[in-house]
Amino acid sequence: MLRRWPLAAGAAYAVTVKSKPDGTGCVVRNGTGVVAAAAVDTVRVSCAIAGSVTGFWEQDQCNAVPGGIGLKNGWRISQSRPVFVNVGAGGVSYCNAQCTGVGTTMTGPLVGGFTVTQSRQEFTTDISAYWGVRDGMTFPTMPVVLVRRGNHLCLLEDTATPSAYPNAASTAHAVTAAIAAGTCYMPR
Repeated sequence: MLRRWPLAAGAAYAVTVKSKPDGTGCVVRNGTGVVAAAAVDTVRVSCAIAGSVTGFWEQDQCNAVPGGIGLKNGWRISQSRPVFVNVGAGGVSYCNAQCTGVGTTMTGPLVGGFTVTQSRQEFTTDISAYWGVRDGMTFPTMPVVLVRRGNHLCLLEDTATPSAYPNAASTAHAVTAAIAAGTCYMPR
């Protein structure tokens, strides 16, 4: 439910999700700031089913590009069998180099992509892990683990033999590092 509380110009605000539906994770974008003279209309809240990976995902890391704008990588993901995940690569552009405010998702044909053919999956209370092989025109074929942890989706290369990640819990350290590095994705 959307609730509005009027705040005076100059007042600080911090938006949080008070309660979320069971089995979902929620992301608040542009949720903090100071009220200017105009209404704040850049706050975005997205909630997704915890194990699901379908939909559009935006990378945490912002890339400054010429012209003073920012760009984040994006994945449009669909799931099907026998190929588990189809990923269309695209992006989200921002009017500033810090990627703040409301970004614009690229539309039309996406610039690249890959598939992950799933070999196995495992779930813990906070991790959904899918092992498989990534293949795509611009990507080398490689064993990977696609890990959903909370609101983050991370792609871990798994070239070790045997697997560097024998179970879902073993991915936790690598996912924590990838989230800190900004290389994971969040639902848009």
